[in-house]
Amino acid sequence: MRAAMSRTKQDAEGGEIRSAVAPEGAGERVDAWLAKLWPDLSRSRVQGLIGAGKLTADGAMVTHAKDKPRAGARYALTLPPPEPAAPQPEPLTLNIAFSVLLLLAAIGATRALDLSAFPSLLLIATLFRLGLNVSSTRLILGDGSAGAVIESFGSFVIQGSLVVG
Repeated sequence: MRAAMSRTKQDAEGGEIRSAVAPEGAGERVDAWLAKLWPDLSRSRVQGLIGAGKLTADGAMVTHAKDKPRAGARYALTLPPPEPAAPQPEPLTLNIAFSVLLLLAAIGATRALDLSAFPSLLLIATLFRLGLNVSSTRLILGDGSAGAVIESFGSFVIQGSLVVG
């Protein structure tokens, strides 16, 4: 059985092309074989690339991830270039600033009519805060980190005391 060979190069569009030669008598699915060959790509990522038409076997597009690798066929997988990371706004900081502004408006009100829009603003702020709580909880549970704002606010509040935390 001939061993699978792998090489990587950049194409003209900035993407990455990986190529491999299928071993003799390969009996597993092409997506599983490529995921084993390139461990930095998950099987589901390989399946998505196959579905997008990014895998070819001897120049012919591979359309099904369940196909078996053909012995001796040269497979080429084209990875799209990585998307640039865009700076993400910190809505948590905006929410804290908006909450302080609402508090100052409530304290500074001298008449009941000054607060006529307060219940609506409070409802909107509460729903916005609920959305932020859900998204930050998903970040904490999914990635183990919730971002710099939550981390710095938490360290400011607990100030090294485990009782407060």
